[in-house]
Amino acid sequence: MARPITIDISPSQPESQTESMRCPRNWAEAEAWLGTTEPTIKKCRLALGREDDPLDAGLYEEIRLMVRWCDRRNKGGGSRCTRREYMRLKGLGQDVLDQALKQQGVI
Repeated sequence: MARPITIDISPSQPESQTESMRCPRNWAEAEAWLGTTEPTIKKCRLALGREDDPLDAGLYEEIRLMVRWCDRRNKGGGSRCTRREYMRLKGLGQDVLDQALKQQGVI
């Protein structure tokens, strides 16, 4: 008689454990990762109302999206994109912003 085979199907990592986003260690490193300048980063932080907040993965991602959005819009022709326009779209709701980011190829 054949012996039953037991297969372990448990996940290799506990479900509660998540991988943290890569985040630069300081603002100078963030500038290098984004290929932008200190004034651009400061303007983004100001537009987000987070000029005094410490660097974390969430803030870095928000700035990355804003910088990439403006860069893509500006290179695409037509009107220049501003951080104000980004914030206006964000104010209309995350769905509206996500749709605009997808249309521009940012996400």
